[in-house]
Amino acid sequence: MTPKWVYHRKVAKILSLSLSNYQMRSIDSFLDGIGGGGLSGHDFWREKISSLDDTLAQINTSYGADGVKYALIHVLLDTFKEELISELTGEKYADKEYADKLAFFSAMFRLRFIRDHCASERRIIINQLLSEIESKEEEIIRIIRGSPEVKTQVGGIERFKMGRKRAEEIARKYAESGFDIPFYACFILELWNDKRRGNMTKKEWGEKILAKYQSMTEGLNKEAAERRRINLTNIARNLGYL
Repeated sequence: MTPKWVYHRKVAKILSLSLSNYQMRSIDSFLDGIGGGGLSGHDFWREKISSLDDTLAQINTSYGADGVKYALIHVLLDTFKEELISELTGEKYADKEYADKLAFFSAMFRLRFIRDHCASERRIIINQLLSEIESKEEEIIRIIRGSPEVKTQVGGIERFKMGRKRAEEIARKYAESGFDIPFYACFILELWNDKRRGNMTKKEWGEKILAKYQSMTEGLNKEAAERRRINLTNIARNLGYL
């Protein structure tokens, strides 16, 4: 079971769905393309509503209305989590006060869109599910917002944003124009990528990344290319990678 499926189970319990763990695992596996279940690929429902309706019809035959509801809980929570992370790490709402409400609204909008493009027999089930979800909205929001996965992803994005800001500040010291800042910032961020560096020493990694970026001189005249190579070397040296 993947970590996110735990939250699908929690919401299924809140909504009193009558499905076994085996049935829920089978549905999750199919939608995520795990174990050969999802023939259309991972999260195919994002782009192929007609394929999703066909899948819902199959699930309805195998597991009944609760199976259809559980499949759509999977869609709802995947969408909600992505939208929530986007809202929490975006710049638009600085206080993030309404991030969870906005994200949940987007997720519910997707379910309504799916409903409007499904066959009539599925629409009845989806309308029931929408009403049930709305009655438990606050509880569902708390489950996902408080999940370790959301906190980890938000923290990772925020750390990357801080790193990018630091890299741009350093890049400005060497850039001769605004066009140079993104280039030098990317170089710095790649130097700082310890995960990719693996077991290489800082010097070995610095030399590898320096060689890569020093070769990127297309469109520059000889003098500009030389200045870029010098600046890259100075950046790597000042950051302790040479």
